[in-house]
Formats: sequence, structure tokens, C-alpha cells
Amino acid sequence: TSRTPPPGNLIIYGCNGGIYALLYQAGSSPDLGAPLILSADDLTGDGVGDMAYATQTCSASTCFTELTLIAYDSDSGQFRSLTEEPIVRASAEITLTPALGGQPGSFTVVSGAVVSSAAGPGRPETLIYAYDAARGRFAELSRTLSPATYRIQVIHDADDTLAAGNFDEAIGLY
Repeated sequence: TSRTPPPGNLIIYGCNGGIYALLYQAGSSPDLGAPLILSADDLTGDGVGDMAYATQTCSASTCFTELTLIAYDSDSGQFRSLTEEPIVRASAEITLTPALGGQPGSFTVVSGAVVSSAAGPGRPETLIYAYDAARGRFAELSRTLSPATYRIQVIHDADDTLAAGNFDEAIGLY
């Protein structure tokens, strides 16, 4: 059975000339947990509050967290995504660092392992993102796999090392 949190919705209204209008709606689905607001601070360093929220969906064995970052564009009157593509990770822990002193913020996503016999042994990873003002989006700065726990993970590391042309290091791993 699914362990997905109860569904819900995130709705943002704005006021223009004394008239309130719907500006953003995250959407709701029975298969998607209610959005959890992580931050309404300035994340980009432009002095305007941005929104970060997470939703969760669960299968019988694993829960997946999707992080969404949005910013209001006053020219278009709409919210826009601050990431190039969706950020979805298994059992993710998300840490946001808001902008400070005009410097853009950053965030870290630490994924949990996928717990499924069909997937094999899971391996958590840490992803670090920082705001790229030239692109107007957060970009991945680094991706680090946790240390190998199982032999198959060491073999995957050796394969990646070999593909990168580091033959001596790959031989040591094999």
C-alpha cells in the first residue's frame, strides 16, 4: 500500500488595484502529497522573496520527494521555475540556504536509497545547487555519491573510472 501523505494544494494569490487574482497553483492529486513550504525567503539575491516547496509520492517500497523553486516575474505577472528540470529524489532531505548580503542562496539535496529488491542496493547521493544569475536558474554544482557499501557499487565506480580514462585507478578498484 502507498504511504503518500494526504493530498493538498498550494495556491498563491496576488492583489493588483484592489482585485485579488490567482497567480499560482501547485495542483492536487490523490497520488501526490500536499505541498510542504520549505522557504519563502529570497533565494536568488534579488531582494524579492522566492518560494521553495516539496511534494512527496510513495510506492509500496519508496517515497520520492520533488523540489520546486519558483520566482514571481513582475513583467509577465506569473511565477516561473528556478530550475531547468524537475528535481526528484528518493527519500530526499533538502537544505536551503537563503540569499544573504546580496549573494544568491544555494540548496543541497541528499537522496536516500531506493529500497526495492528489483532496484538492487541503493546508493545515496548529495547534490549541491547554486543560483546562476546569467541563466536565471539554479544549476547543479556538484554530485557526490556516498561511499560504496556493496561490491557491485565498487564495480560501477571502476567502470566509471575506466570510462574516464583513469586506467590505473580503475584496475585498483576492479
